[in-house]
Amino acid sequence: MLSARRRQEQLHVECSDRDMQDTIAAAIDGVPGFAVPADLPALERRLAAGLASLAIGDREFSRALLQHLHGSDYLLLVARYFLWSGSDSVLRMELPRIDRTLQQCEPFIELHELAIALESIGAAAEAAAVRAYCANAARRLLPDWEASSCNELPAADAPEIVNAFLHTMLGVAPDAPRGRLRLRLCLPDDLASLCVENLRLGDALVLLQCSRADRHFSYVVEQLAGAMPVRLIFEPTFTRQISAVLIDDVPAQLSLRPYRDRIVAPVQLMLDHQRVLRFMT
Repeated sequence: MLSARRRQEQLHVECSDRDMQDTIAAAIDGVPGFAVPADLPALERRLAAGLASLAIGDREFSRALLQHLHGSDYLLLVARYFLWSGSDSVLRMELPRIDRTLQQCEPFIELHELAIALESIGAAAEAAAVRAYCANAARRLLPDWEASSCNELPAADAPEIVNAFLHTMLGVAPDAPRGRLRLRLCLPDDLASLCVENLRLGDALVLLQCSRADRHFSYVVEQLAGAMPVRLIFEPTFTRQISAVLIDDVPAQLSLRPYRDRIVAPVQLMLDHQRVLRFMT
């Protein structure tokens, strides 16, 4: 049974595809978070559970999980915890263990996230060493979500479904210490609408609404909580050429670029008020 606080604060998704909505909702509810359960997930599932818990807005479970992870899994979760939460006190407290663990594990591609985290607390020399250490890494801890199909969710357990949705379809890249959030939307071709509530970055809560009608795409992004406005790096992708762009009803020229089999239209916005973006293809 989910607590009232969790139902109020956790990630919430609604969309025009009822099957997809039900799948995502069940997966979000099935991810540990907002409390430390009596029984932890199996060892091989802990990293995926911790990453998914952070993505739905959790701090308690993912923080407690750090002491139960080791090696590469620990390094990635501690970096991602900081990038979602912006809690430098936790990262600084973990620095001795991070240093010991780095000396004992093989490099992996996602280790660059730890370098970003270390840079954010002023540990420039340590961050540079981590970047050099993983520069030629070939090992992945996680699926290559950006190479996955964004037209369907995997038939998998709850954490994997949540992670696939957040990182394949929404293209989320959190950077709470710098107050930045990237959304590289890659939504299913036949999805008419999507609403994502309680996307939590640090103390900020972000609302995203997407809709499409024929060749018209509309996006509304609004920050509903947080002491400082988030800098949004918004990168929706399209399967057709873009003929016009309006940002807050003002025509805009964007530097479009190819992205896999799509076109990405990048724009940076401060979420100091509701932002409305419209694209015509």
